[in-house]
Amino acid sequence: MCYSPLYADVLRYLYNMEGFGDLYWSLSLEMISAMFAFSWIAFLSCWQHLPCPAMLRHKPLSYSGPIYVYSSLFIFLLLATIRTRGRVESAAFWTDAEALLTISVNGTPTLAGSYTADGTVPVVDKLMVDVAITNFSAWAISIMANKLLLGYMYLDTRWTEKNEFLKMIDTPVPQWVTCMDLDVKNAIVIGDKLYCKPSMLALLGFCTVLLKTKYTATAGVVVAPSSSRISQIIHSATSARKGDTSATATGTDTRGSVRIDTTKKAAPQPYQVISIYGLLPAIMMSKVYVPRLLGTIEHNVFAPAKSSTRLEKNVPYVYSRGDCCG
Repeated sequence: MCYSPLYADVLRYLYNMEGFGDLYWSLSLEMISAMFAFSWIAFLSCWQHLPCPAMLRHKPLSYSGPIYVYSSLFIFLLLATIRTRGRVESAAFWTDAEALLTISVNGTPTLAGSYTADGTVPVVDKLMVDVAITNFSAWAISIMANKLLLGYMYLDTRWTEKNEFLKMIDTPVPQWVTCMDLDVKNAIVIGDKLYCKPSMLALLGFCTVLLKTKYTATAGVVVAPSSSRISQIIHSATSARKGDTSATATGTDTRGSVRIDTTKKAAPQPYQVISIYGLLPAIMMSKVYVPRLLGTIEHNVFAPAKSSTRLEKNVPYVYSRGDCCG
């Protein structure tokens, strides 16, 4: 994508040739637009490391990343189409270059096909005005769209200071601007504490795995009886109603009391938190490479692991959605 401006320069030279034209020219413009869109997102990410005033702390501006990128692609191509950039820049390919040799025709200097070594002006330099209009327009649209979709423009991230998992991760919580929905409304309330959702865990670049041989859902699960067992229970209950009425007189009537056997599975193992980039090696290549273990989640409590701790080698793991943690 970093070579997108070069593609545009080549395609404006080939614009009038058969097989090229608006289609390939538009594709090159979309690549330029995407390059600047992701560059802007990278700039905003670096901006988070600057000191934030106390009045703005824990109140980052929220915008929608996907809407920003798609709006950039659409607006940039729309501007280029309205201004017929393809034809204009194709014609300007030669006229923008500084002539080294000219021929005087009726007193008028005419290009003779010889130019200086400086070459022509790169097309991306001539598109910077369109890039600026596109970038700020798309970003404004993404902010307003996020406001309409979520109902708020500024997030309340004060709860992240008390969450053990969010305090553990190396990446600081955004303070200026973010496209991650870290608002307090997306936290889970358990008792008097706020917990991080499993979906937020994945959004931040983490996931959880369990040992495949000990994969259990929960402890004390009531196993549903089969259809034949249900029929037997109903038959027993009906028979009890038609039984000897002497049980009522002696006070030992058990009609209507039906016992269903329950089976308790083994206690659930703690969820093991790893980077999302280590998920495939953990479940498919545990014999070759084992990712670093960041910590465990047990009973909604996150316990960080030592920096040198890794998953067990030669042990099969399975992906798990995980649990809320705090």
